[in-house]
Amino acid sequence: MGYCNQEYAEEMKAARVYLVAAAVMAAASLSLFAWDYLPVDVAADDPEWKWRDTLAKVLGGQREASVEGGRVDVLTEQWAIELDWPHKWHEGIGQVLHYAMLTDRKPVLALMSHARSPETMHRKTLQRLELVEKTCRAYGIRLLVLLPQRPPHRSSSTGKRGGAQFWLNTRTGVRHRPGCRYYRNTEEGRPCTADEGRPCALCSP
Repeated sequence: MGYCNQEYAEEMKAARVYLVAAAVMAAASLSLFAWDYLPVDVAADDPEWKWRDTLAKVLGGQREASVEGGRVDVLTEQWAIELDWPHKWHEGIGQVLHYAMLTDRKPVLALMSHARSPETMHRKTLQRLELVEKTCRAYGIRLLVLLPQRPPHRSSSTGKRGGAQFWLNTRTGVRHRPGCRYYRNTEEGRPCTADEGRPCALCSP
């Protein structure tokens, strides 16, 4: 009797996880954009593994599921999910198609955004996402944009050498200050110090 109760409990737990994951992905589909987005409890400058682990927890999925030729970032009952930064979307499409075929799941490409909402995204970022969405749609891939909801990790220093108080656009090499319209709002970038890159013409003193 105890075994039956335990088995039933496991089935109910699995059912709850499935329903929660389905509800989360359904909520993500309520988007005014051509692509779907999902707020996640991470900071924009968190490492990729933290984004992956957070998404896996939300969806009740398995992290880094081993398959032939690689590892699926997040694997659920329905989806094989590949996480990537927006500038690596080409690689992500190839990987997620491969993983979906091997696991018999639906492919989802999840891109990690620097912006906390679609409304604060740079125009070029939105244009890129539109292109990615069209490509994903052609291959039967669902595009999911992850939006960080935690504030970025900033150094406690106030402009001292070595304190990451600025944002470097890694494509142009321009350094932006907090408060600049481009601070943490470029297609490609990372936190940087005051001696990296060249100063932005808009926000430099």
